[in-house]
Formats: sequence, structure tokens, C-alpha cells
Amino acid sequence: MHTSLYNSFVLGNALLLFVSIGGVLFSAVLVLLRWNTPQRRAHATRLLIFTLMIPLLFGLQYVVQFWIYLPAVGREQMKAIQAARDAKFQESTKVLPGDAAPEFTLTDLNGNPFSTRDTHGKVLLINFFATWCGPCHAELPYLKQIWQRHQSDDHFRMLMIAREESAETIEAFRQQNEVTIPMAPDPTGEIYRRFASESIPRNFVVSAEGKVVYARSGFYPEDLDEMAELIEQALADAR
Repeated sequence: MHTSLYNSFVLGNALLLFVSIGGVLFSAVLVLLRWNTPQRRAHATRLLIFTLMIPLLFGLQYVVQFWIYLPAVGREQMKAIQAARDAKFQESTKVLPGDAAPEFTLTDLNGNPFSTRDTHGKVLLINFFATWCGPCHAELPYLKQIWQRHQSDDHFRMLMIAREESAETIEAFRQQNEVTIPMAPDPTGEIYRRFASESIPRNFVVSAEGKVVYARSGFYPEDLDEMAELIEQALADAR
């Protein structure tokens, strides 16, 4: 429901409510004045009708406002927010679903070499984060759940990459937050810039064929739920 239409409804409903209240007062006076006349029944019926109209009009106002108008406004606002978010993502990302995942090599916190070439035939989840990033902290429990669920699966790999941070910094972060997910520093941001120009947290899921099948930025629980389901499907396809 458009705002102009809703405002017209509110005005019309308010006028009817005003008329109903006036009708109640007028009919009540007539009932008292003509109590002993034959017109008493007609005035009493009119009084009852106007009295019943008042709660009905309030109820109609409630239904239209809270069941129709506000949900419609909320949906329009969410569409606008989603459109702005999609536009920002398109501007900042360099890798979209369907693209081949950029290849890179680095060393994780445990001193183990990691290369995307070694993940061919496996489903790979890459998470870019920073230790100072609030949304990154917020999404960490979701990432832990995914890791706990699939860490023993030979078809699954996962790596958290700290953008422009040192190994010492993320080691402290790992211990403080009890993270067992493989982590690696990207001190110059070189790896990150192969995927995007700005904005974290950022997640990419790469299929066993080396194609990106999921790419999102920011912390949105619904996105992470979607990502978890997509990983399940990608693993089923990889087996």
C-alpha cells in the first residue's frame, strides 16, 4: 500500500470515527429526551449502530496499519537496502559466482603451505577477515559451526585469511577466541586484492571444479545460512 493511499484511508477512517462518536452523543441525547415516545426504539437502534462502529473502525485501522501498510513499507525498505548492498558488492568484488577462483599460495599459522592448486577436487571456503572487525567477530560462531561439521571431510578445505595483519596478531586472536580453523596472514593484502577491493568480512565458496559458487560480503545471518546449505550441496556433488 502506497503512503498516499494509506494517508487517504487514515483521513477517511478518522472522519468516519468522528461521525460515529458524534452519532453516539446525538443518539444518546435523543434516547433520553424521547424515552417515553414511540421513536425511542429507533433512536436506541441508531445509538447501538454508532457505538458498534467505533471499535470496528479502530479495529480496521489496526489491521490496515499493522497487517498491510507497515509490512509493505518494510518490504520496500528491505528491497532498497538489498539493492544498495548488491550495488556496493558489485563495485567492490573482483570475483563473482561462475568465475574461476584466483590461485594463490601462502603459509598458515602452523607453518603449513597452502595452495589453491592443492584444493582441486575439494570444496573450499575462503574467509577474509580482520581481528579489529566487529562484523568479523559476529560471524565467527557461524564459521566455527561449519568447520566443526566438515573438518573431518576429506572433500572439504577451509581457510581464514587476515587481511593486512601479521602472524603474531592473528595468533593472539586465534588463542583468545579458541579458533581451530586454519588461519593465515595476508600482511600486504595481496591475496585479498585478487578477490576484492574493499569490505570485510567476505566469504567465497569454491567448488571441486575450481569455480566460485558463492560470494558475499558483510555479516548477514541469512547469508551464512545460505552458505552453509550451499556447502552441503557442493560436497554432495563432489563425492
